[in-house]
Amino acid sequence: MRLGRTNLEHPVKDVLAPYAVECIVEKLRPAGRNLPFSLSRYASNKGNRKLFLVAVRFYDVNGAGITDALIDFCEQADETSNGISELLEKRLDKVGLSLERAVAYGADNASVNSYFRRKGEEECEKIIWIFIGNEEGALSECVTIPECYLHFVHSFLGMFR
Repeated sequence: MRLGRTNLEHPVKDVLAPYAVECIVEKLRPAGRNLPFSLSRYASNKGNRKLFLVAVRFYDVNGAGITDALIDFCEQADETSNGISELLEKRLDKVGLSLERAVAYGADNASVNSYFRRKGEEECEKIIWIFIGNEEGALSECVTIPECYLHFVHSFLGMFR
């Protein structure tokens, strides 16, 4: 993040921003449990530079409700699906989040399933089963695990065919 050459650059860039991201990551891990989140990415061209904003949206179980947070603001020249996927994985790993906990992905001008296409159909099914297994206690009694899985398979993995 660039603030010009002001007196606030160091405190904002090196103290406040990392602390804010740390607070968000802690909210995503209440009682040691990794909560699911949606991931958003926005890209902006500034001359010959490509700037990316990486944000998450999640349900804060401690009462704040749906929360949106900026995780990173970075620059990258590679605009391919693989380049963007690698960028997202690196940025989430940097703050201690796993891309496998992302249950939705939103982006402007990008392939919305680039991460999952790269992983392949078999790996996606494993990710979905891990998610469903972790959320088993949160499902309504009227929705069974197989029904939930079939919904994911029908709606999401149909994009691979």
